[in-house]
Amino acid sequence: MTSWLDILPGEDINGVLLITPHVQRGGVDLEELHHQTNHWRTYLARTDTRQVVFDLKHSDYLGSEFIGALIAILNECERLGGRAAICRLSDHMTGVLNTVRPVTSLGLFDSLEAGFDYVLGKSPEPAE
Repeated sequence: MTSWLDILPGEDINGVLLITPHVQRGGVDLEELHHQTNHWRTYLARTDTRQVVFDLKHSDYLGSEFIGALIAILNECERLGGRAAICRLSDHMTGVLNTVRPVTSLGLFDSLEAGFDYVLGKSPEPAE
């Protein structure tokens, strides 16, 4: 894990990038969020890791700035031929993400295990 990534901490687990955002109401430092988003986009581009799982267990807020960061990382993953999943969302966050077109095409899962299975091709495409 990279310790300076306090908004978007993550780690590579056997070729799957697990990002566990810490986004709470009250906003985030936009410059730092942008910097951390670009760190993970660059990481995907420079390594063999192509699969991304977002674990939203520590996030209770999805503002436009965070959704933008999420989409930027997801687009990089897709551009490189990978798969992405978003896991452990609250009902409110699921409702918000279901209105965002680029996000509705990927998997939203209740558990990390289901998200990992999806990005690793061990489970079928999620129902729309």
